[in-house]
Amino acid sequence: ERFLFQLVKLAFNQRRKMLRNSLKSYLTEDNRSSVEAYLEKRPEQLHFEDFVKLSVLLKPWLNSTIFAHRAWNYSVESGVKMQFELTKEYLQNLRAAIERNDEEALLELVNELHPADLGEIMDELEADEALVLYKVLDSDRASEVLMHLEEDSRVDFLAQLTPKEIAEQFIDNLDSDDAADMLSQLPSEQKDEVIALIEDRQQARDIVDLLHYEEGTAGALMAKELIRVNVNWTVSTAVKEMRKQAEQIEHVYTVYVVDDEDILVGRLQVKKLLLTPVRARISDIYDTTIRSVLVDEDQEEIASIMQKYDLVALPVVDELGRLLGRITIDDIVDVIKEVAERDYALASGISGSVESTDSVYVLT
Repeated sequence: ERFLFQLVKLAFNQRRKMLRNSLKSYLTEDNRSSVEAYLEKRPEQLHFEDFVKLSVLLKPWLNSTIFAHRAWNYSVESGVKMQFELTKEYLQNLRAAIERNDEEALLELVNELHPADLGEIMDELEADEALVLYKVLDSDRASEVLMHLEEDSRVDFLAQLTPKEIAEQFIDNLDSDDAADMLSQLPSEQKDEVIALIEDRQQARDIVDLLHYEEGTAGALMAKELIRVNVNWTVSTAVKEMRKQAEQIEHVYTVYVVDDEDILVGRLQVKKLLLTPVRARISDIYDTTIRSVLVDEDQEEIASIMQKYDLVALPVVDELGRLLGRITIDDIVDVIKEVAERDYALASGISGSVESTDSVYVLT
């Protein structure tokens, strides 16, 4: 089944020419014609039985060093980057480099990896091993990796760092919502020490504010970083202020429009802003159609709204309608996953929590 899964994944995500090129050196005269007969078809033209036969024909290739030797694998001739696969051999090589404290070898092993893949790797390492790996990463990347760790691994990892190291090397490089999530997992005394050491006092105030919201609500999910403009500003003033605000934001999804009382009144399309004369007012060009949620809204309802209306960002307001923050789709993905796992468990007649990796023997 594993080989069949890999084959289906490859066939539907890579162009046929790339697939044929990467297979070329692995095909023998005996199986070449059989395999190429399948590859001449488009993936959607293949039936389940075709994939089963292909998986048998190509099992040696699927199990070769193309899939098992390196975490980021490249096809032999096309140079196409394949999906990350954490293997026993890769972990052995990584641990050997960690034991030697070989920074050059470690960078070679992890340099091409996405932070999510690095998080998966660090979850497999002991806390002291993860610390060695972390030290070869730059601060921005290390912060991203930290947020991809499983909660238990993150807590164990942070336990090895001083409050000063946490504040300077992680908090300063995280959005307010991620920073609040991380700090909420620390003991109270350590958490207070870290907050006291945050150099940006506005960021510290934002984090403290987020920590006060009840878990599972919009307030606990939202980030304070966003772009807002006043409805009474001119386009020229709005652009200047947006430039300042954007320095602190990695992804700008929406420009929110507020009044003098900071009440959310609409949103602004960047294209319209760019095409409008600089002396025009925002009140003349903004869109009053906007969805928002209250700060105490339940996270499952938020997930439902964002899925239903295909939203990548959702503003959060208080009872007076004042703009407090925004929730982005990456903040809500885990909630969607939790809901799906719970529904799966209920449909299967399992009363406890369930993970996709759980064994049926354990669950029953």
